[in-house]
Amino acid sequence: MRLTSRIDYGLRAMLDLALHAGGGPVPNHDISRRQRIPEQYLKQILPALRRQGLVTSTRGPNGGHRLARRPEEVTVAEILKALEGRLDVVGLGKGAGAGGESARILAQFWGELSQAMEHVLEGTTLDDLCRKKRRHDQSLIYQI
Repeated sequence: MRLTSRIDYGLRAMLDLALHAGGGPVPNHDISRRQRIPEQYLKQILPALRRQGLVTSTRGPNGGHRLARRPEEVTVAEILKALEGRLDVVGLGKGAGAGGESARILAQFWGELSQAMEHVLEGTTLDDLCRKKRRHDQSLIYQI
């Protein structure tokens, strides 16, 4: 898995939708402004999330996007798979048979790394990220 701008923007968009869940459809321009995502890029990302059943869309003047499920039901792994299709470490460990013992050991390591990443991604929900965001925001509030 490569950490691309598509993943970064897609996670930010989904986090924004989770933070505004229950308030009606969220327009593209609101997500774009709050998350500093180019609106044209957002228009490419949201359909992929919709096709995977993570987002629903409403057209019209009061239209926008919303989560298709509750934030605690959506894992980061699902979002990444919807955006990129795979979670393993791409391109590493290929051709291990031709590289001798060192290549086999490294291929095993890259496989273990992929499994560990998948475990973290599968175990983290949008709700977890929302709680981290809210804690962070509260830590910025201080009294004079």
